[in-house]
Amino acid sequence: MRKNMKEAFEQILPATESDQYEAAVTVICVSYNHQDYIRDALEGFVAQQTNFPFCVYIGDDASTDSTPEILKEYAKRYPGVIIPVLREKNMGAQANLRDLCNRITTRYAALCDGDDYWCDPLKLQKQFDCLEEHPEVNACFCNAQILAPDDWYLNSYYKPDKNGKRYIPFSIPGFNSKKKYYTACEYISISPAHTSTMFFRWNHNVCLSATLDKLLFGDNYVMTTLIRDGLAAYLPDVVSVYRRSEVGTTMHDNLTNHHIDIQYRWFGVLRELKLFFETYYYDKKTIIAIENRMKLAVANYNAECLKVHDFDALRRLPEEYPDVYSIAMTAFVSFYRDSRRLTDALGWDNYQLFVRNPSYLKALKDAAMTIKKRRARKECWRSRIVRLRSIFSKITMNTKTFLRYWLYSFIPKKKNYWAITSFFHRGFLDNTMYFYKHVIENHPEINIVWLTTDDDVIKQLKKQEFPVLRMNSKEGRKFLSCASLVFTDHYRCSDYSHTAYNANTKVVQLWHGIGVKRNDLETMTKIQGVVRCDDIVCKKTDSLVIKTIKKLKRLFREPFRELFEEKYLLFVSSSAEDVRHDCASWRMPESIFFISGSPRTTLLHRVLNGYVTPEMEQIYDECPERKLRVLYAPTYRWDESSEFKLIHELCLALPELNEYLTSVDAELVIRLHPHTWRNFNNKIGLALQGFDNIRIDKEKDIYPYLGLYDILISDYSSIASDFLILERPEIFYWPDYDLWSQQENSTKYDPFEYCCGAQVTTWSDVIAAIEKYRQDPSLDAEWRRRIKNAYFDTGVNDENNSERIVQEVKRRIGLR
Repeated sequence: MRKNMKEAFEQILPATESDQYEAAVTVICVSYNHQDYIRDALEGFVAQQTNFPFCVYIGDDASTDSTPEILKEYAKRYPGVIIPVLREKNMGAQANLRDLCNRITTRYAALCDGDDYWCDPLKLQKQFDCLEEHPEVNACFCNAQILAPDDWYLNSYYKPDKNGKRYIPFSIPGFNSKKKYYTACEYISISPAHTSTMFFRWNHNVCLSATLDKLLFGDNYVMTTLIRDGLAAYLPDVVSVYRRSEVGTTMHDNLTNHHIDIQYRWFGVLRELKLFFETYYYDKKTIIAIENRMKLAVANYNAECLKVHDFDALRRLPEEYPDVYSIAMTAFVSFYRDSRRLTDALGWDNYQLFVRNPSYLKALKDAAMTIKKRRARKECWRSRIVRLRSIFSKITMNTKTFLRYWLYSFIPKKKNYWAITSFFHRGFLDNTMYFYKHVIENHPEINIVWLTTDDDVIKQLKKQEFPVLRMNSKEGRKFLSCASLVFTDHYRCSDYSHTAYNANTKVVQLWHGIGVKRNDLETMTKIQGVVRCDDIVCKKTDSLVIKTIKKLKRLFREPFRELFEEKYLLFVSSSAEDVRHDCASWRMPESIFFISGSPRTTLLHRVLNGYVTPEMEQIYDECPERKLRVLYAPTYRWDESSEFKLIHELCLALPELNEYLTSVDAELVIRLHPHTWRNFNNKIGLALQGFDNIRIDKEKDIYPYLGLYDILISDYSSIASDFLILERPEIFYWPDYDLWSQQENSTKYDPFEYCCGAQVTTWSDVIAAIEKYRQDPSLDAEWRRRIKNAYFDTGVNDENNSERIVQEVKRRIGLR
């Protein structure tokens, strides 16, 4: 039920900057000397009727009037809703906007300047509903009524409606009010949204840099970058009022000066947008649209400058924006040559007739539209053909997979032919990598080959003279069809799909981690084929009819299924307790399981016994005066808001962390999950600037470096269980335990017992725990030793893990 914020603000959680995670929308408002207008803006905010909580950050840029006092008054009346950010020094409108935007912690955000105001109490709710209902939509904008004096020089530019009122974007010449959705490419061509109507799905990886401070239209930059590869929706409702005040940032005396200044300021915005889309969301159409907007801006700028003979302004363009000038001049030369060709073909008189005479130009346009429609019809047929081809291609691929699966099963299998790969047959890492290297170095009688589709991996392994083949090549399929075994550390369906894997090839599952997290097959993955196979696997209790139906189904479905129950030769687990959990989760017979340590932990056992890896040696050489080294390695959260909260709190804690690390001559290394790093690398990178004792570890393989660290900070990650082998202190940072345990399908072990170390929920407590273990590293040693023995059966976890697996596999297939 929607509530007026005046009535419901008491129900909103109290808000400090770090407590805004309960809000769904953050409103960003910049203000400077707005004492005559700011009350209207504030009343528009608190009058919003929503079924979700929101908060309003208002950045006052060191106003010299009574604006700060008005903001304090409203903050007192609406605690947790109105949150003023009062600057001590004036920083400029765009720097103010940037700072406020970098504080956003909610899923959505909206903008409104302090001299404008919202006139629709359902403004936020309408836009929120739009983005909730349409996940492909990343941004939304509406109409803003223009409130300006009759003598305003831009009144002639905006076309009024039948009541004489003007709106943005409705009154913009050429604006199509019937168009509902815009791509970034289409949006940048006209930039129709007014600031007070902008509403975004906030991308937490967009950390706005100081470059924004130099731009006039920072709001349009933010809007376009947040549309990215999605859509912007246009709602025709009038939701706000754009007030032509005397304190605006685009004040001019006449239309010509306005156009000169506005077009010039657009150059910087367009240049930054081009850089953004080239770097982060490369899309050729959008980049071309930005370049076309540059050309138009240069043409308009030059035309206005020539009107008033402002040659100094003309010279300024190539000096300050040479890249924009180059793009525009290249277009000018091209257009001029095209014009010359057309003139040569038609003659000057006919060229003037068709190009400059409105009647003939309209006829030419009509002819062009007829040709365009014919082409569109052809494109429509082509798209249908493409769709049919796609369907046919999928059927063909599935048919090939089906035939290969059964036909290749007749090829005799060689017991010493072993195929191995990694996640989605890309990359070279984890348990399969360590096992592969061990077999190559110690078992020449086994022909083991790494199969991959990753060109970088192929180059890397060929350079090291390791056996490698492209997964889908003729040689790769030939080898796989003869292999008696395939090794994986994720799933067969992801790692050997659409290849020569066949009915008589067995799977050895090395898996990719242990720890407190539950290995629940039904919730862990959405990979096609990784499902329960009760519909095709016969049971003793099935009737003859049911068995016959299942066998028929199995004939067609088996090539595309994981078939845990029957196709696995071996599943490696670290302890008897782990086997019990894995049997229940994977529903596989206990006879398939084999207790042994993981191949990747072999290195840790060697480090425990005094071995120093080459990677560790290199770090020691670079930093001979060894500091206390702390590693922070959290696991991935599937919930985006939890993931962001984790990163946001880390960023807030960086100054305190760095100060402590400096005082004790220590170093913190942050090792994020690959998915987390992909989603938040910009935010982390910018936040770490200036902190000498904190750095990011971007190495793909952490295990050669684990021996460097004296203390580990983690949570539910499998790294935490593997680190126990080194018998060093661990800190478990759980700011979201209750939510994580509900959303991530809980844990297979009691974390309060199996996470053997300080269990904390704030970074201040983390620092206190580091200091405690720094003073006495033997604290909790007995606890760690007990849990280590529970995770890793001591008799089968040592430097010989890979060799133990090799011998058991050879025994089961009868290889001597």
